[in-house]
Amino acid sequence: MKKSLKQLLTIQIFMLLVIITGFFYGSIFENNLEVLFLLVSFIALYSVFKIDLKNDYKYKQILKIVITCLLFYFVFIYVAGLFTGFAKTIYTFNFNNFIYNIIPTIIYIILMECIRTIYINKSNNNKIIIILSCIIFILYDSFSKYYLYDFKASDELYEYIGLIVLTSIARNIFLTILCSKSNVINCVIYRIITEIYIFLVPIVPNFGPYINSVLEIALPLIIGLILIRPPIRILASPKKSKYSRTLSVVITAILLLIVLLNSGFIKYQMFVIGSNSMNTYIYRGDVIIARRTNNKEIKNIKKGEILVFRYNNKIISHRVYKIIKRDNKLYFKTKGDNNDQVDDNIVKEKDIIGTVSFRIKYIGLPSIWLREALQ
Repeated sequence: MKKSLKQLLTIQIFMLLVIITGFFYGSIFENNLEVLFLLVSFIALYSVFKIDLKNDYKYKQILKIVITCLLFYFVFIYVAGLFTGFAKTIYTFNFNNFIYNIIPTIIYIILMECIRTIYINKSNNNKIIIILSCIIFILYDSFSKYYLYDFKASDELYEYIGLIVLTSIARNIFLTILCSKSNVINCVIYRIITEIYIFLVPIVPNFGPYINSVLEIALPLIIGLILIRPPIRILASPKKSKYSRTLSVVITAILLLIVLLNSGFIKYQMFVIGSNSMNTYIYRGDVIIARRTNNKEIKNIKKGEILVFRYNNKIISHRVYKIIKRDNKLYFKTKGDNNDQVDDNIVKEKDIIGTVSFRIKYIGLPSIWLREALQ
């Protein structure tokens, strides 16, 4: 074995010993020393090896494939969220979130992917080095979350295996493939997109832990398979027609708009109407775009506007029939245009999502047909 490979293997054994020791004694993972451990490991590697930051045409094409797949993934989960409902995240986009969550996560990602890149690029395709590097990151991911679970409850054991262990295996196999075919920049971009977005969006699809684990396992494996056997030639000539470039930009913009309108991250949000209670203005299968309201804007809501609100874990859009002011708070009575009676429930301020800005006729029908077929 060459001297360089022996040096790589020595550092890998050091990392494995520290990770296993940290698992049994909790000194690393429970005391927030993960970043320090990664930093020391990176310095040890970087003092001997350098990182290849080449960014040629092939790497750019691979990045396009990865980002396109991620865009389709986010479109899929947020459209699916129209059926399963959405849940609020525990994070708010403010200075504390930026300092204590986003920045440390980005540093953590950069260090991990720099270490991975050195292992893969300097391994000379040595299978032992490559497999050990994958095992190191799988164990690191799994052990770093181990202490968060109470394994006396069988549900938590299954959740840990599904959400942490299996997703870590899928993610690290994919990142190993991505790293071997491109560079550290692409790996970092992929992880930042998939791991940072949870700190930025106010709502996420409410799939539950098991569906989430299936999705998080499927995503990297599917992209990995595409990179291994690409359906398009990523090494083809960079020449492209003006029409092709324009079409790519338009499709990407539409997909991005769909994600944004379902994410709750911007002022407007999209909903599919599933009933005929608002005939003759809004019909079943229409898509409405609601303008989200904050606490101050709720006071400007007027009788006759169409309100979008939560009730019994459902999203309802009915017209404001009456506004009640009590103890400096507003309460709303609503009614569907096609209903004979006023709704029984009273809408509170905290249940209001927003008011309808405009509608698009019938384009939501396919999603309703799909939901009915699945049911």
